[in-house]
Amino acid sequence: MPSAVLGRASGSATHAKLPGDWSPAAYRTVASELCEGLDLGPSAPEVIDALVHVHYSVYDAAERLKRRQGRRLHMGPRSFLDLIHHCEWA
Repeated sequence: MPSAVLGRASGSATHAKLPGDWSPAAYRTVASELCEGLDLGPSAPEVIDALVHVHYSVYDAAERLKRRQGRRLHMGPRSFLDLIHHCEWA
């Protein structure tokens, strides 16, 4: 996971800035519930973790872009829901 997230066991962040107001555990819970209807097989937990990882990776990249070029990209819970919706139709 990017620097924004610790392992699954702790469920806490290494720094205060997180994408939106949700904790990593909340992102996993929402993804699990929204992906229930998809046939992810026995690798479902890994797929869910990958979705959370992608979201936090894009957030970290957006933060770097903001520091380097002053450009802003808002990443929050809505962005995560859009990612899951896109995966459902892929």
